[in-house]
Amino acid sequence: MKKTFLFLVIISILFSLLSCKDPIFYTISKEQPPLVPRIQGSSSNFVIFNDIMYVGSGSKLYLYFGYEQWASFNMGKRIINLAATNSKFYILYQDGSLGVPGEIPVIIPEYKVHGIFAIDDVLFISAESRGIFSVFYITDSDSTLKSVTLPINPLSPEKIMPIYKLCGVASDADNYYLTSIHKFGIFVLPKISLDSTAVILEDSFEAFTNIINLTETFIVAMTRDGDLYQIKPDGVIDLQKWITDARSSSGALAVWESGTENRKLLLAGSQDIYNSITTGLTHGYVEVEFDDDSIIGNFVEPGRYVFSTVNDHELYYSSIGKHGIRYMIQAPDGILFASTNHGVWSYRLRDGLISWNAEE
Repeated sequence: MKKTFLFLVIISILFSLLSCKDPIFYTISKEQPPLVPRIQGSSSNFVIFNDIMYVGSGSKLYLYFGYEQWASFNMGKRIINLAATNSKFYILYQDGSLGVPGEIPVIIPEYKVHGIFAIDDVLFISAESRGIFSVFYITDSDSTLKSVTLPINPLSPEKIMPIYKLCGVASDADNYYLTSIHKFGIFVLPKISLDSTAVILEDSFEAFTNIINLTETFIVAMTRDGDLYQIKPDGVIDLQKWITDARSSSGALAVWESGTENRKLLLAGSQDIYNSITTGLTHGYVEVEFDDDSIIGNFVEPGRYVFSTVNDHELYYSSIGKHGIRYMIQAPDGILFASTNHGVWSYRLRDGLISWNAEE
């Protein structure tokens, strides 16, 4: 009799916990098992070109046409980076060659290419030779490879300012802004004269991880420590600090737009400050709303507010919140994708539940 009574009490407690909104048990009751990703391992960045989303992994180039329709092609060489200008699509391969469909590959002799970055009709190329870092560019109308002229180092007039590896580019009506991962500043290049000498933006000597156009005129850049700066032609403005000092920026930046409201969020990948992004520890991303010329509020984890990329913070935290995010993008069909250290993930409806999981 006592055993029966005890059994009924235990069952009653478990039922009560699982049926209520207790965060731990609620999450466990609705959590989906991890899926096997279609695109495994660490992928390249995402690019949208002619309303098709592209992403590379290994030697395969994946094309997402929307509404769960995929195709893939073996390119024969390992893909490192993708970029798309107004009219051209570029693939950077591990051997340093730059592939353009239908054209002869671009090769920079004696240089190791670290990354390619497209904005408007210009492709910027970050490269290194014998420890010296340079930036080259080509345009949609002129495929001749040219070098960006860097300014003189004021502390060592016999030397030019080092630029190190680029991590992103942005533009406004008059200028291109080239951002480096080292504390060498943001380099500004006038659109009207790409062959002129670049200048360093005032007060921009920070270790940035990325830069992004939120609108045509509203540009922001994020530092490794999570400081968000607005970028203007005459300098930078410190907008806000990271959500917590215990995390740093992973470099992922993306814009997410609501399909039902005329509102947008800036998404930023985060990681534990003591670990690299490849460790697989809890990282995830944070989000903040913005309008045409300002940030609204502060960075928070997804699901904390009603207006969010997700509708359940606990499910976010137990899924993609555990993974480092390298890149993010919202595809033309509205689906949000992330390149993690465990393959490409997406936030979509699965088995009656909208959640983050590996894209199958």
